[in-house]
Amino acid sequence: MPSPCATPSPITRIRCTAQHLLPTPHPSSSTVVAEGLELSGPDEDGVVIVSMNSKPVNTLTAALIVAITRTFDALGSDPATKAVVLTSGLRAFCAGLDLNAISPSPAQADFEEFWQAFEEMYRTILLSPLATVCAINGAAPAGGTLLALCCDYRAIADVDRLSMGLNETAVGIIPPAWVRALASRTLGERQAELHLQNALMVNPSTALAAGFVDEVVPAGELMESCVARAAAMGAIPAEARAATKQAQRDSIATLMGPRSVMEMWACVQSASFQTHAQNVLASMSKRR
Repeated sequence: MPSPCATPSPITRIRCTAQHLLPTPHPSSSTVVAEGLELSGPDEDGVVIVSMNSKPVNTLTAALIVAITRTFDALGSDPATKAVVLTSGLRAFCAGLDLNAISPSPAQADFEEFWQAFEEMYRTILLSPLATVCAINGAAPAGGTLLALCCDYRAIADVDRLSMGLNETAVGIIPPAWVRALASRTLGERQAELHLQNALMVNPSTALAAGFVDEVVPAGELMESCVARAAAMGAIPAEARAATKQAQRDSIATLMGPRSVMEMWACVQSASFQTHAQNVLASMSKRR
């Protein structure tokens, strides 16, 4: 049977390329593992910093999605790594999904492969055997906030201009079942309704009150605080901690998969979504 890399689709081509960019089990103190992603560590406590650096705003393109997934997979099997701090090397934390990947509407096969990769990234972080801490140091709309919610502990810099939230409906996206479940788990049923239906974006203090984050930290202390938290979490017996996490989160992870992909395909094909997405992309183009 020929290798899938011989005649690759766009996502497969990226995955095949990424195989040559990922770290060995023991990354150096500062290793670029793919365009837009950098690792630091592990330190003496087994903490690795994964920093997104995909200019201009860490948009979740196919390339960045695959790089994040493969990096978390590799670190999860590295005996020297006990915990990960996910953060950004840019002004923004993560701008969320790359709308160009789904608007104009792509071929169904290309969409299905893209969305499967998108969900695989979140599932990998959600169920990672490692202790995971998110250091939110910039804006985190929609998919950026979802990256944070999949981590075990979340801290945000105390900078009032920063905002985060699950604002998918603002661009015509119907949040899939696993996003709704994760929002309800995090915020509570009533607050999840308010935030998802009204596409709310909130500042750090409101994010803390709502339950999006566990801590608001002075900007200059954010990384030090998150690394210390990761070290403490990584010191807990790994097998018990990882098994507990999986038992608590399996019900969310099982909502990802073929049914979710097909529901999103129906959403992406709708005239309403395409109109809103094109308006957003046009507005973004004017601001550049």
